[in-house]
Amino acid sequence: MDERAQRWILDAVKGLDREMSQDACARVLEQCGRSCLPAGLREMAEAIGNKSETPSEAIEQLAKKIDVMRIEDDAIYMEYPECYCEHLQGVPAADTPDVFCQCSIGWIKELFEAATGRSVDVTLEESVVRGGSRCRFRVLMS
Repeated sequence: MDERAQRWILDAVKGLDREMSQDACARVLEQCGRSCLPAGLREMAEAIGNKSETPSEAIEQLAKKIDVMRIEDDAIYMEYPECYCEHLQGVPAADTPDVFCQCSIGWIKELFEAATGRSVDVTLEESVVRGGSRCRFRVLMS
């Protein structure tokens, strides 16, 4: 992504964060994240879901394909050693609005909902953008 496009996206997110309520801004960015999930990854998740008899089985199969997915004590996590968002590559964390992580929440929801056919809740537990040593999201089946 070129620097001009990256700056435009960052400025747009900063504007949303400044001009909208926190909840409205989070919903907009979550929808952006849902749209950002690559079609091939969504199709893989749907195929896993179609072959699985239960959502739990789909989660187990998805974990075999997604190397950043962890199942710990019956909880599901997506854990990244760094921010993988292509829109933020090379951008210092200090220049990135915290709300940008809502996009990743939408991306993860889209992936898991495609695999399980059920709504999921995703909670951000730690973020590199927010000063953490990693990005860690907890996924809860609804």
